[in-house]
Amino acid sequence: MEDKTHSLTLEEQKKISLTGISNVESFNEKEVNLKLAEKTLYITGANLNVEKLNVEDGTLTILGEVSTIRYSGAKIGIMKRIFK
Repeated sequence: MEDKTHSLTLEEQKKISLTGISNVESFNEKEVNLKLAEKTLYITGANLNVEKLNVEDGTLTILGEVSTIRYSGAKIGIMKRIFK
């Protein structure tokens, strides 16, 4: 079973360190789209640059001016939460 945990550390809106990344969907200097276990993470800003990426352990470091961090993806319904 795939690990569903991840972490995100934002330092002074200039550096993001992430763990738990399963795939980098797309990136450019204004937007980075990342796939997590059950969600997608969207990071927007200016001059975004992937400093470090290790796909084997799912870590990523991004430098630049971060303006938005947004999650989207699978939501667990009330019935699934009740009857785990």
